[in-house]
Amino acid sequence: MSWPCYLQGDIVYLQNKMILADQHPLDKIISNEADLGDLRFTNEDDQKISTWETDIQSFVNFKDKINKIQE
Repeated sequence: MSWPCYLQGDIVYLQNKMILADQHPLDKIISNEADLGDLRFTNEDDQKISTWETDIQSFVNFKDKINKIQE
């Protein structure tokens, strides 16, 4: 499982999504170069996709905290 992030304006949407290796090479996913398509809130069966949203500044602050922990 992975947590792809979609930026729309000042809002970051995160979704719980299974990314298959045969569709997206791991090196592309790690480097954020994989094109996962447009943000959708329902799947092909019209079932709701788990989605969370936050503002971009909160997202950046969280990323900075993680980077400090890893130093």
